[in-house]
Amino acid sequence: MTVSDSGTSARAAQSDAGSPSNRGKADAYRTRLQNLDRQIREDQEQLRLLEQRMAAERWAPPRAGRIARNQKSGSAYEDLRWKAEQLQARLSRLREERRRVYEEGRKAGFLPGELEGRRITP
Repeated sequence: MTVSDSGTSARAAQSDAGSPSNRGKADAYRTRLQNLDRQIREDQEQLRLLEQRMAAERWAPPRAGRIARNQKSGSAYEDLRWKAEQLQARLSRLREERRRVYEEGRKAGFLPGELEGRRITP
């Protein structure tokens, strides 16, 4: 393949991206990206709330009274920290998956605007 052939095939792939059959593929990528974006936003909000609860728990006065046998002492802060770590790991997996889906769509010949939901008008 020569240099001019690769330019021609890239233009052909972009023009094919606007065809009705490929529009459905672009919609599928867009839907996957939108779902991942929604999950990322929800998890970021949940993480923000957890961090607020952790800060409140850190500065909470010690509890008075007896500790029940089935209750671990000082575990509320540790439980919140563990949940925050799990949520951060999930966020990083979701971001990586979003990046992978976006790159997959770009390799399929779709323009960034098509993948992000902004229609490209001729």
